[in-house]
Amino acid sequence: MFKSKLTTEQIRFISSLRERLIDDGIMCNLSESRVSLIVAAVNRMITKLFPASGKYWVTQITGWYYRVDIAERCFTNGYHHEIHTLMALYLYYEYLEHQYGADLALPPSQLWESQTIVIALAWHDFKHSQGITDDTANIKRALAPFAEVYEGEEYPVVFSIGTRQWAGLVLEDIQHTVPTQFLGETGNEELMAVFIDTIARLIGSTCYPYESDAVEPDEGLMRDLDRLSMLTPCWFDLVYIGLYNEIYSNAKQTPLDFKSFCAQQHQFTTGFKYYNHQYASYLDTTGRMSVLTQRSKLIADMMR
Repeated sequence: MFKSKLTTEQIRFISSLRERLIDDGIMCNLSESRVSLIVAAVNRMITKLFPASGKYWVTQITGWYYRVDIAERCFTNGYHHEIHTLMALYLYYEYLEHQYGADLALPPSQLWESQTIVIALAWHDFKHSQGITDDTANIKRALAPFAEVYEGEEYPVVFSIGTRQWAGLVLEDIQHTVPTQFLGETGNEELMAVFIDTIARLIGSTCYPYESDAVEPDEGLMRDLDRLSMLTPCWFDLVYIGLYNEIYSNAKQTPLDFKSFCAQQHQFTTGFKYYNHQYASYLDTTGRMSVLTQRSKLIADMMR
């Protein structure tokens, strides 16, 4: 179980830096209403992609939402928790909105990829150790709900609410979006297997360090969305509080000091490797690619 080792002095210093950024208008302190809007946007995306089963997915994916102080959550629980997952999903929502409009009018050819990416994003860090174990073990835990089957049931435990009813509605949502190469597999069990296997492949593609740079476009998009917390509304909280907290608290030897972490983050964003060229083009066109380096440079410069 993760336990933060940040000292009172460190927490005080990072908190003061955060307040300075808020006072200077560089970042905002996400209000409960703003987070609620983000949750609502993600829920709208889910129900749009899954007209029949969306309400069940919403219950599982964002049903946890309650009033939460994001900075405090990151100080006590690190980076890999439900806020990171929510923000990765929100990045994807913003991308789809830019590509297809506010009503998310995706063409039929895009639905399968978006359906599987949303579910993979929602579960890719399920029961994450928050830096205590390596990512291979983390991915194994994330895949467990898709691999295990209830006794006497034919579908995975991920369908934990009304198993048969939910699974049946999912099949209704995906039977017309499944890629043509799978059209010959018309049985319900076979179709569900293709759906689950695709999600498992996408989750597996995020295992870090990456074994290969040769990935499919949907896998590349998963990797990019997973690593771009610096572009989310709570970027400072997730990266400079949560991620630093995990790295510092799980250090085997001398922990990395905050100044060095900030310098590393700037180096990481400056040399950020995109795995999905279409998504990179979107970030470049909208000017968000430059925001990535501007934010990290600002923090690194403030620490000099």
